[in-house]
Amino acid sequence: MLEQSIEILKGIGEKILERKSYKILVCCFCFIAGIIAHSFVDVKINFFWIYNAGLLLAALIILFYGNAKIRLTLLGVFFVVLGFARFNFGIAENKILPDFWDKSVEVSGIILDEPINKIDKQQLIVAPQIINGVNFYGEEKILVSAGLYPKYFYGDKINFSCKLIKPEKNEDFDYARYLSIQNIHGLCYRPEINAGKALELSLQRNVLKNIFSFKNFLIEKLNLFLHEPMASFASGLILGARNSIPPGLLQNFSRTGTTHIIAVSGWNITFLGTIFMPFLFLLRIKRGQAFYIMVILIFLYALLVGLGASVLRAAIMGTIALWAQKTGRLNHAGRALLYGVALMFLINSRIVYDVGFWLSISATFGLIYFSAIANSIFSLSKIPYEFLRENLCATISAVIFTLPISSFVFGGFSLWALPANILILPFIAIVIMLSLAALPIVIFIPFMSNWLFLPSAAILNYIIGVVNFFGSIPFGYFNFQINFLIMIAIYAGLIYYTFQKLKNLQDEK
Repeated sequence: MLEQSIEILKGIGEKILERKSYKILVCCFCFIAGIIAHSFVDVKINFFWIYNAGLLLAALIILFYGNAKIRLTLLGVFFVVLGFARFNFGIAENKILPDFWDKSVEVSGIILDEPINKIDKQQLIVAPQIINGVNFYGEEKILVSAGLYPKYFYGDKINFSCKLIKPEKNEDFDYARYLSIQNIHGLCYRPEINAGKALELSLQRNVLKNIFSFKNFLIEKLNLFLHEPMASFASGLILGARNSIPPGLLQNFSRTGTTHIIAVSGWNITFLGTIFMPFLFLLRIKRGQAFYIMVILIFLYALLVGLGASVLRAAIMGTIALWAQKTGRLNHAGRALLYGVALMFLINSRIVYDVGFWLSISATFGLIYFSAIANSIFSLSKIPYEFLRENLCATISAVIFTLPISSFVFGGFSLWALPANILILPFIAIVIMLSLAALPIVIFIPFMSNWLFLPSAAILNYIIGVVNFFGSIPFGYFNFQINFLIMIAIYAGLIYYTFQKLKNLQDEK
């Protein structure tokens, strides 16, 4: 096995030296590696050293330009340094807000994101403008945990007083690092809040405010047409609403490895695209045309649920997965995935801490490279219906490639993850499609709601029933957390097996 690995690496090295396009892949890969490496160093590195390291490497590349191997090695190291530099610039200086930690503050600010509704509270992401009577010029934000009522909305100006708490890391979860993705560096619990004067919003914020208002209107309609827990589940699944789901059901989602379907994420949109495509094929739409239709639908859907940064990243990942289905060429799709990841890191290096981002990458990688293998191992080609065959391929591939990171982050492993996802995921796209089609009609013709939402209610009941069934089985879920090195080793083995198996499948043709 070791000799085969060395031969594979030698072959890759020779191809990289021969083709210019492969050199670009090396640069992207090294840039990503630099960002990931720096994410483990929890300090801000002096710009002086990064600048001089980059300058030295640039000089060495020019000096050894005639030697292809040395030039490529130096170029790779240069992009690792660039990755370090990009992550370094992404670390917030935080020179202002820490001065107020553990102190009582009076804050005037604007709600900059859609409020997150929990069972007993609503969470508001606030950009402070004034703290204790002094203008605040920092970029940091405060996460405010307020009571359920009165309701607040995106773009509202609020005045509140509280004790500002520093986000901390606990034994199970690095909450501070998670919040830093959104540049949140202060917590405020149960503040005294007064609504401020209405503000004139910029065009972009005004558009977002209208989108969120329309989405809240649709959520209210769903709550009228569906009973709990279907209403909360449907709001998260269809419209990306961050509503609360009963704790028992939430636990069963976790025990069955199906938490990813609760709300719109990279996981979800990737599946939405790959599962919808076969339905377009049933309508006799050609593969190329179906791809463009799905890309338009995905971005319209992303716009409907708010077009936040995480949703936009999810839409990009879903588009890359669809590109793989459209072209059928693994090399092109794999490159698109690498370019997409590098671009998103360039825009925001802090997403290296975003679990949803890594889950969507893993799922997309599995969809691109493992689908043919899943088809071969499970003999899915014998299934007569193309839409069912492709749905099963997508489900099996994505679940296998997201299990290691799920075990690493969430500290558990479910034997029922694969069967539960296989039974559920093909119906996700159907219930989204049926519900979105029914909503406009029942808004204007309310008396038809009971009839039009019957299919959606039946499917939602089925999904919840499957989750509760597998979640109630007393065995099959193991509470253990693999460490980072074990996760990397599992992924290395999976990737090696995948490419070796693909090579064997190509040789058999």
